Amino acid sequence: MTDGWNVRQPDGTAAPDYPPSSGSPNPSGGLRDPSYWWSDALRDPWRDPRTPTAVVVPVAPSAAPQPEPVAPPDAPDARRTMPLLLVVLVTALLAGTLGGGLGFALAKRAGVGGEGAFHTSSGTPPLAQRPADSLAGVAERLLPSVVTVRVSGRGGLSVGSGFVATADGYIITNDHVVDRVNNATVIFSDGSTSAAKVIGRDPESDIAVLKVNRDGLVPVEFGDSETIAVGDPVLAFGSPLALANTVTAGIVSALDRTIQAGEPGGQVRYYAAIQTDAAVNQGNSGGPLVDSAGRVIGVNSVIKSLAADEQQAGNIGLAFAIPINHAKRVSREIIDTG
Repeated sequence: MTDGWNVRQPDGTAAPDYPPSSGSPNPSGGLRDPSYWWSDALRDPWRDPRTPTAVVVPVAPSAAPQPEPVAPPDAPDARRTMPLLLVVLVTALLAGTLGGGLGFALAKRAGVGGEGAFHTSSGTPPLAQRPADSLAGVAERLLPSVVTVRVSGRGGLSVGSGFVATADGYIITNDHVVDRVNNATVIFSDGSTSAAKVIGRDPESDIAVLKVNRDGLVPVEFGDSETIAVGDPVLAFGSPLALANTVTAGIVSALDRTIQAGEPGGQVRYYAAIQTDAAVNQGNSGGPLVDSAGRVIGVNSVIKSLAADEQQAGNIGLAFAIPINHAKRVSREIIDTG
């Protein structure tokens, strides 16, 4: 065995320098072929024990350094926005606390809460209290004096209106409401009823007076129809189409309007009437027309309509009332003479 450093020729002589250089002649006369054995013998640490050795461990190539992140120029700076967010949050908390406290204080002051969400005050709500001189105040004061007049006759059941003239039971209405009958039924605003007797009538003036046996009635306050003017506000009371306790509003549209009314072949009536645009329909006849102070200035009697049939006639803003000065004079004569 040899490691190649002490190789001998067959004749015992030392071998030429090894490793032989490329292209040196070999014993057969040709060039000796390079040998892999000698080609790396001087560089192979395992061939020469005196050659220093080292184990080289390959190191993975280090990764390229990552670029430092760069924020976009318009991105908000957290250091600057954080104080602003804190201010907004604190402001919202303070506003909510202040608003809640103020709302609770106002609710307690108004008497809301403390007895459940559906607590209702035992007193009259403020919105239901109207001044006596308002239209609502006038209506509230006058309705107990307005009645519905129901009549059963040959033509069947008919309904009109009227109003209490005296505390002892005299009621004024239209003559055509109680035409050809001597008795009627009066229905008061509270729903109670009383039998009524027709004590007298004036067909030409279209005024009739009824009497009920009932005490403690509240009579209306009479006004002066000579002092009213066109444009004055008025209220009309009655039971249009049997709808009791109905109130409509309008103005005085004209004065001393000459109106002729009556059924063909029947009584012809003439009116120097107060014209109004307050809604008046069948069933309003005999009800009061009052001024803004609640004083009766007329008796609702006639309407004008485009309908050919009287039964189909309805309000078109043309209604007429007998002036109360005339109606009061006729009623007093009826009461005095029967």
